[in-house]
Amino acid sequence: ERILFVDDEEMVVTLYEDMISFLGYQITAISSSEEAWSLFQADPDSWDLVITDLTMPFISGDELAGMMTRLRPDLPVILCTGHSNRLSDDDLKKAGVTRFLMKPMIMDHLAFAIRETLGQKKRVNSA
Repeated sequence: ERILFVDDEEMVVTLYEDMISFLGYQITAISSSEEAWSLFQADPDSWDLVITDLTMPFISGDELAGMMTRLRPDLPVILCTGHSNRLSDDDLKKAGVTRFLMKPMIMDHLAFAIRETLGQKKRVNSA
């Protein structure tokens, strides 16, 4: 399964790239939301899951999720942040966000969230 991970902090990108690849997923980790959008547009069907930070310059994570899910409505998106009160449940739903995680994410919680989110997608697609 292929995961696109987006966060504007290089150190965070490196940390989670290592963590997610250790869990056995193919990961492309990017520190620019604009670059992530370009990469996604080039081949929207090549991604099984997007994990994005909320607060980023140029394109925020909720905006990025909305753009991606408008292009591919079945795409699961996990939105991550260290700031808890910026978006309501309705805002997340409108942006196409499947799941919301608070930073810092420990490996067990991240692994569970990824597996559960990808499992939900497979159940929906096979129904």
